Order: sequence, then structure tokens, then C-alpha cells
Amino acid sequence: MASLVIDSTPALKALPDAEQACAQAPVRDLLDAQFRRSIIQGLGSDGDAVIAEWSRFLATPAGKALSTTFANSTPDNTEAKAGAGLAGADRAQLAAFMASPAYRRMVASFESGPAIPEDLDAQLAKPLQDQCRIALKPEEIS
Repeated sequence: MASLVIDSTPALKALPDAEQACAQAPVRDLLDAQFRRSIIQGLGSDGDAVIAEWSRFLATPAGKALSTTFANSTPDNTEAKAGAGLAGADRAQLAAFMASPAYRRMVASFESGPAIPEDLDAQLAKPLQDQCRIALKPEEIS
């Protein structure tokens, strides 16, 4: 995602390769923080219970299978991809978890906020300067 932001922002795309490489970290950090805020907002006041349930599940063979396939799947094929190669009990555990409120709420929280902050330019100018010595004004980043 950081590469996409850099490639689609003319002022960042125009930088030399070494500076573009350096810019990856502050862009990634900003996007990660935005993603965390979105998840926290989407989960609400009892989000810690949802996170705890996910943590317990991810430690299981079914959870490991889900985590390795989640990013490369769609809602329609996630269970089939994650379940491939799982034994009966693990496959049943996967199906049960994917039917749980914890699964549905976490997935819904992924869509609860924008992936890129609206004030990306203002939030990115200082970290680019501090971490990479890239001096761009916020209006040059947008």
C-alpha cells in the first residue's frame, strides 16, 4: 500500500529511488496507524474481547491456515482456501470461527474507515522530513 501511495503521488514519485525507498517507512507507518484506528473504531467498546477471541483462534492450526490465506482471498473463497489441507476437526473449528460474531465484527471493522487518511499530506510532511530528509510541503504531497 505504501508503494501505491508513493506511485500515485507525483511529488513522491518524482523523488530519486533512494528517497522513494526511504519514504516507504513513514508512509507505511502512517497507513498502519490509520488501519489500527479504523479497527478500534469499528470494534467499539468491547473490541478487546473480539481481539482476545481472534488471538486464541490464530494460535490454532485452523487460525494459522486462515491467517496465511486471508489477504489473498475474497469473502466468497476465504473458508475454502483456509480449509484446504485441514483435517476434519480443524476444518470444523475454522467454519465455527468464521460463523462467529468475533469474525464478522473484525471483518466489518476493516471497512469501517478510510484506508488513507484525508489529511495524508499534512500527516506525512513531518515524518518524511524527520526520517528521510525529504522536504515537501503538505500541498506538494496531496
